Amino acid sequence: MKNAEALIKKEVEFLSQYEIATAQIENNSEYWSSYTLSHGYPGIILFLNEYQKNFRINLDELIHKYILRIGEELERRIEGYSLFSGISGIAFSIDIVSDNSTHYQTILQKLDNYLIDFINRKMASINIEANPKKCDVVQGLAGVGRYLLNRVWANPKVVTSLIDIMKYFRDLHYSKNHWIISKENQFLNIDKERYSSGNINLGLAHGILGPFSLLALSKLKGIELNNHISLLSDITDYLFKSEFQNECGWLDRYDIAEMYYPSYAIRNGWCYGDTGVMNTIWLLGMAQKDEELIEKAKNIMIKIIRLNNDNLISPTFCHGLASHFTILNNVNRYFNIEEVNNYLNLILDKILSYYSSENQFMFHDIEIVNSQTRFKNKVGLLEGQIGILLSLLDYQNSQSNALEKSWKNMFLIS
Repeated sequence: MKNAEALIKKEVEFLSQYEIATAQIENNSEYWSSYTLSHGYPGIILFLNEYQKNFRINLDELIHKYILRIGEELERRIEGYSLFSGISGIAFSIDIVSDNSTHYQTILQKLDNYLIDFINRKMASINIEANPKKCDVVQGLAGVGRYLLNRVWANPKVVTSLIDIMKYFRDLHYSKNHWIISKENQFLNIDKERYSSGNINLGLAHGILGPFSLLALSKLKGIELNNHISLLSDITDYLFKSEFQNECGWLDRYDIAEMYYPSYAIRNGWCYGDTGVMNTIWLLGMAQKDEELIEKAKNIMIKIIRLNNDNLISPTFCHGLASHFTILNNVNRYFNIEEVNNYLNLILDKILSYYSSENQFMFHDIEIVNSQTRFKNKVGLLEGQIGILLSLLDYQNSQSNALEKSWKNMFLIS
């Protein structure tokens, strides 16, 4: 862990040179988007905040400089309300660094009011249909709802909006087409051809796991609908449908026509894979106080670590080792299984092996596109350096509570 700590401290030293750091990042980080939680300054303030908590060093003044930089973006007007690329993401990051809601309350109240107004308008016109842009963690209501859940004690006005989101998910679940994403609502043209009758997305980033996790987390934190436990029981049964699984585990997407089955192994990262399924099942078990369900989550975790997981070729969070590492660590803090702890040490070493002083931002985001391996220089939390360093910081913090307010909430794993 010493090597990891050295990298973390090196990045804090770099970010402390505010003018130099902002210039280098904005000019050289690929896919940089200053105001977004996924690819911008909100991720940086979360990293600095996590560092000051872990090492008990006051970085409030430095964090404030980066918040002012985000404020400049707000003054230009932000398009969208989503968690990963809109107002919810900015508010989420500022709320996390607000020192238990003692700072930045004026701006947070203002952003909350924007979101309340947005949800009121959305609910007045929204159709009951599964559409990732409306429902998921990244762009949709699951992500917005997770921010609101963090705000219910500081600003009780948001509770009604959170309840409205959960009611929408309940109504969607019990609707005729439930979580089926139609051909027209597929992201990609190739998926419109592939899933002519539609599909059910079983991932955490864009699929059913986001809404299911929000419903479980809300129950754990005391915000619930009428018959909430019954709803949690029904969505649990739904998740365990046999057609959603094969001999390897859960599919990433289930083809309604049952004509297309992926030939590839699903990567056990954040977007898709049994890691996200396992974390969601654990949350559902905790929310229902169902020991049998919690035990199932444990067994899935053990199954995951006994695979080689060699298709996780990038150290980054979205689809790589950092999320694999963080999700397993998140749940194993509850179980404390020695075999998992030993596996996590191996993954830590593997992540660190991707570091090079020659890399512009310590690590590359690595993807294979058309059989070509591509290396990207990214800083942002979702696909870049900051997400990796946050996962290392989280591992270092043995006192972290899986259900506390933290940067990990943005991924609906806590």
